[in-house]
Parts: sequence; structure tokens; C-alpha cells
Amino acid sequence: DAFSAVRRRVDDGGGRRHRALRLTSRAAHPQVGAVVTMRGVGAVSLGRVMRPVLTPEQMGAVDAAAPEPTEVLIGRAGAAVARQAVVMLGGTYGRRVVVVAGKGNNGNDGREAARRLRRRGVRVLEVDAVGVPERLPASDLVIDAAYGTGFRGEYAPPDPAGAPVLAVDIPSGVDGLTGAAAGGAVRADRTVTFAALKPGL
Repeated sequence: DAFSAVRRRVDDGGGRRHRALRLTSRAAHPQVGAVVTMRGVGAVSLGRVMRPVLTPEQMGAVDAAAPEPTEVLIGRAGAAVARQAVVMLGGTYGRRVVVVAGKGNNGNDGREAARRLRRRGVRVLEVDAVGVPERLPASDLVIDAAYGTGFRGEYAPPDPAGAPVLAVDIPSGVDGLTGAAAGGAVRADRTVTFAALKPGL
């Protein structure tokens, strides 16, 4: 299964890589369980461990096998997104963020990031991914949490109104397995993905 496959990949290098087994689920520590992909730069690891590459199906199996409750995983994912948002904003005072959130766990990650940013003084507007307007209100940053790696179909992303875009796990509309963007997809400036890289990235 997916969990066993990852175990084989990380066990071969000895003790340090064995401990990296914890990073094969979103239960990983948020500071070492996230990878940022920047346009024109590529993947930048936030930790110092080897990263596995998992398909959306495998990642789903790893998440399902995590011993922590879903609420804990969402909390850690939201914290990682919020931290990267503050980096992109260059601070929190007077900053405005729009979060486009869907109904699944990807959207829940975005809503958790919104909650944490509000707690730090950021003005946050949450927009439902269903019925999202063609153009978003003016802001300093847009967090794309509309759809995750399991998305299938077409998505017409809203105009971010000139704001940079931070995607949660994968830019919405991109197939997590193939990278195809049928019918359009979010053009993210940075992406925070969890535990493992995805083939579609």
C-alpha cells in the first residue's frame, strides 16, 4: 500500500531517514512537513529531509492512516499556510487577504489559515469557491484553497485583481496526478504542499 511504499523509500538510508517516515502524512511537523514551489524557481524544501512523491490516491491513503484526528492535521496545514502567507505579505499590520475556500479538506486548510491570520491582525475575507465572482476584491494576497489534488473537471479561477496567489497543496484546477489544467487553473506564485510532492506539481 502507499504507506508501505513510502516506508521502503525512507528506511533505506539509516536512522535519519527512518525518522522521516513521520513526514509521509499531513501529521508531520508543519515546519518540516511543507514544501514551497515557487514559479520559475522550483521546489524549495522547508526541511532537511528527502521528499517522497505521492499520487493523490497514495496521499489519501497516508492521510487516512494518520493516527491524529483530521482536525489536528487541518490545524497543522493551516498553520503552514498562514506562516507562508505572512512571509509573502511582509508582515501583518494593515494587510488584506482573500481566501477562496472549497468544501473539502483543502478548503478547511484555507479556513484554518484564515483564522490564524485574523488572530495576527490581518484583515481576511473568505469567499466560497462555489459561485466565486469573476474578479476578487482588492487585497495584498489571495490564498487559493478552492480544490485539492483530487480535483477532476474544469475550473474557471477568479481574477486575483493583481494580488499574488498562494495555493494550498496544489493550484486549483491542476490535476494532481498529471499536471493537466483542463479548462483553466489558478496561476499561483507559490504553493505550500504537505508531506510529499505531487506528480502534478
